[in-house]
Amino acid sequence: MTIQKAAEAIRRRYTLVVLALIIGILASSAIALLRPLAYESTARLYVAAQVGDSADAVYQGSLVTEQRVTSYIDLLTSDRVLAATLERLQLTASPEDLRDRVTATNAPGSVLIDVEATAPTAPDAARLAETVSAVFIDLVNEIERPAQPGRIQPVAVRVVQPATVPSDPISLPVAAIIGIGVFVGLAVGIGTALLVDSLDRTVRDAEQLSNVAGVPNLGEIPFVSNASRRSLLLDDQAPPSWSESLRQLRTNLQYVNLDRPPKTICVTSAVEGEGKTTTAINLAIASSLSGNRVLLIDGDLRRPSVASVLGLEEKVGLTSVLAGRVPAEQATQVWSSRLRAITSGPTPPNPSEILGSGQMSSLIAGLHRNYDLIVIDTPPVLPVTDAVALSPSVDGVLVVSRAGKTTTSQIDSAVKALQNVSANILGTVRTLVGTAELKKHGRYQSSYHDTANAATLDDSLAPRSARSLADARRPSPGPRNA
Repeated sequence: MTIQKAAEAIRRRYTLVVLALIIGILASSAIALLRPLAYESTARLYVAAQVGDSADAVYQGSLVTEQRVTSYIDLLTSDRVLAATLERLQLTASPEDLRDRVTATNAPGSVLIDVEATAPTAPDAARLAETVSAVFIDLVNEIERPAQPGRIQPVAVRVVQPATVPSDPISLPVAAIIGIGVFVGLAVGIGTALLVDSLDRTVRDAEQLSNVAGVPNLGEIPFVSNASRRSLLLDDQAPPSWSESLRQLRTNLQYVNLDRPPKTICVTSAVEGEGKTTTAINLAIASSLSGNRVLLIDGDLRRPSVASVLGLEEKVGLTSVLAGRVPAEQATQVWSSRLRAITSGPTPPNPSEILGSGQMSSLIAGLHRNYDLIVIDTPPVLPVTDAVALSPSVDGVLVVSRAGKTTTSQIDSAVKALQNVSANILGTVRTLVGTAELKKHGRYQSSYHDTANAATLDDSLAPRSARSLADARRPSPGPRNA
């Protein structure tokens, strides 16, 4: 993983980083405020051999002292010393508990012993170090007392540096503990973000979508908050960025194959909820605004929605034509001056067989002569086979993918299912793309915020009258001949 990819992963999962940072700060603050303070006091003891003044005696005395110091270190923290210390201080703790608070150290070759004691308060720490030292000296005097009266004690222990009351606790400062919490929180948050991102199988960007599908990504439709599909129809009320993204998709489709531009397009997706119907409807509207004669067909015979979105009659439609009940001209409804629509009609028991039938192929071929572009909305590929059955009858298939939801495995499975029937996959379209991602790729320009400049030159071919586009495409009460 490169630094750039890691930065992108952290940006996508920044909430995990922030959450871990907050937890780290709160936990370290609680530890800093609730932890018991610890103070440490040290008393220094000197172990001396009491021998004569001759060189041989001094040498023998130094050897005895070094041997004694090693044993005295263990003796200082023995149960006997600690038990006597507890008794003098009138404490109820056990020698084992006190052993964790008392240590004895000695530098190699030195006859000095440092007795370090810790306690919750500074006076208690000094008192404990003093008491342990006093008890130890008494014990040494008892052990080293000569057996014969009148003889000199060979080794004596004296206090050369009494224990003092410490002024500051040995515990870390509050700021240091919180700083550690911040560092740990950031480390855990970044690590978690990278781990979660590496395990995430959703399609993250257009480049990854193109790599997985093996076809170019032809458009990215932005996410618009608090908007329904009906409010996102490509008219004067649609957000400028939304309108521009549909125009870009329309333009890109014209350059997929310059020699044979697709005239019949099937719009589908891997799973439901990807925005395929909204994309199909607005693609048809955008193409009609450029001066093309466009026919929109609702090929989703299981859960049709074109009629409800456009406000058209749904009782007579595609299934009525395929069943031979009405001719295609009577089932075609006018939505605007250059856009016609055929709704799904009555729900059949066998949608996939109907869409893959010869009648459907013949219908598309017959309608193709009267329109510059036919856009067919179909069900998603993975749940049902309707789009797969229809795809050989059209010039190309457009696969819609929802940003942050569709997984790579879903796209891969959908593409393979279409390729199994030799479908011509024109490209992909990402929907509900976040504003931040579009800004990152420079998709937003200052002119997008000016609705007067949002329209392109080819929109001048749209019907012009005193009425708005919404009035021009007002549907009739029922199907009428196109």
